[in-house]
Amino acid sequence: MVRSATIPLVLIALLAAAGCLGSPIMDPVRNQTTASASTTTASTTIPQATYPDAPENPTNETVKQAVVAFETARLQNELRDQYELTYFELGYLQPVNVTVLNRSDGGLYVRIDGSYSYGTPDRSADGVPVRSLYHVNETAIRHVNKTT
Repeated sequence: MVRSATIPLVLIALLAAAGCLGSPIMDPVRNQTTASASTTTASTTIPQATYPDAPENPTNETVKQAVVAFETARLQNELRDQYELTYFELGYLQPVNVTVLNRSDGGLYVRIDGSYSYGTPDRSADGVPVRSLYHVNETAIRHVNKTT
């Protein structure tokens, strides 16, 4: 059997929760302006990456730096062409390893391997493996191929 004093207390609690006692839980909306449907948001797409110039004096260290910069720009731009890219980072989960393989054909062959991560408004990917081969001399940085 339910006590007779409990029923009025439950009714008062329900009325208060519904805002019927003059003390609403939420303030009523008063003359608020709404945003126009034509309001645009700023684009979050990262900008097109700039490719680096070839090193004037190709040494092991200068070609390594140039290849990392070139690979970053190449991957970022390829992804930008496919997606609304909001984030990109080379070497996020696996550090980039750059190896000068040999000097021939008037320059240095350089292999870069590691991983990259990227994000779009709809998806993200971390640790995407990458391995590429480059030929670098004082006039050009050439992406030879993706290696396995």
